[in-house]
Amino acid sequence: MELRWDLWERPYSVQRFAELLALALLAEDYEWPGDIADEIDFRTDRALAASEQGIAACLQRLSSKEAGIVELYEAPPGMPGPPRKCYRLTPKGVERERYLRNAWEELKSAIDQVLERDDIRGDATAL
Repeated sequence: MELRWDLWERPYSVQRFAELLALALLAEDYEWPGDIADEIDFRTDRALAASEQGIAACLQRLSSKEAGIVELYEAPPGMPGPPRKCYRLTPKGVERERYLRNAWEELKSAIDQVLERDDIRGDATAL
């Protein structure tokens, strides 16, 4: 299925990209919102601001019965500190992560094509 990108529509909001990052890290077995936020900060050298609260809100929305993209569970006993709410992908979540990853690649490619066009045509104003 080919996607049609409308940059002014909600699917391209920052919220959708945060969802992609959270799902991608859940696919790598990160389970706790704090760890996901820390990993985003680490991998981007803090270029993307991720907070535990923001990730938790995103995952809470995705764990609703209507969404069914992630499931919530209590961390196993024996972990230090208070019980933690952890998340994992459902089969529907695995599909959603793949869909958003493919959508991101298509969007990134389309943007690169626009930016490369400037290089191909050269600077017409220099004449």
